[in-house]
Amino acid sequence: MKQYMWALSFMRPYKNGVLLLCACGFIAAICELLIPKFVQHFLDVTDPAKDHREFVIGIFLILLVLAFKFGASSGKEISQRMLQENTARDLQLAIFQQLRRLGFSYYENTSAGAILTLLNTEVSALQKLYRQYFPELLQNTIFTCISFMLMFSLSFSLTLMFLPCFLLYYLVGPYFEKKASWTAQKLANSQMEFGQKAYESISALTELRASFSQMWDSQRVLHVTDRVNQFFVLRYSSALSLERQVL
Repeated sequence: MKQYMWALSFMRPYKNGVLLLCACGFIAAICELLIPKFVQHFLDVTDPAKDHREFVIGIFLILLVLAFKFGASSGKEISQRMLQENTARDLQLAIFQQLRRLGFSYYENTSAGAILTLLNTEVSALQKLYRQYFPELLQNTIFTCISFMLMFSLSFSLTLMFLPCFLLYYLVGPYFEKKASWTAQKLANSQMEFGQKAYESISALTELRASFSQMWDSQRVLHVTDRVNQFFVLRYSSALSLERQVL
């Protein structure tokens, strides 16, 4: 939790963007749930009554709701992109400043390939938090709350029947989540190892050619590449298992 709070702290200067993201997500969720409500009203009330005037008004309202939904979705996408790029930029700058504060002792004990991989792979991994996980968390939370309120207003018994199905996931979901997190950590470590090895091989290319060690070094690079590919396969298989469990 401390790491997540540290990562989210880079969004603090962009509170207006976060508020805009929440507002657009709320409007989009409301519009998505209003359209089925309009269809229900049309089937239950307007069509049996043969009220053409109410039918035209309903079509106009649906078009208006769709326009609001598209506008909210556009605003959500713009604010999400802005948060992603700005926070990633600030994060890279903070990491670079921290590396400078560590001094020469850190550079003597850490290879240049590992440092370059840190600035590339780790920042890319955190970008998923700003680009995907945090906006999806907000959107799904808002949509779930509104859905439960609407469902509760329609049928209390249906809500009680739905809750056990909703909570059933948490009996088996944490196992797959833990497995996916373990695989993602192994994948990050293997990517860092691959970046370090690739940098070392490219830097020592002249010495390798002079000592006729190209094949030996190529085998080492291919071995690291195979490890990365294996963890990529494990990661996607874990994600697929988690998705199937949710479905």
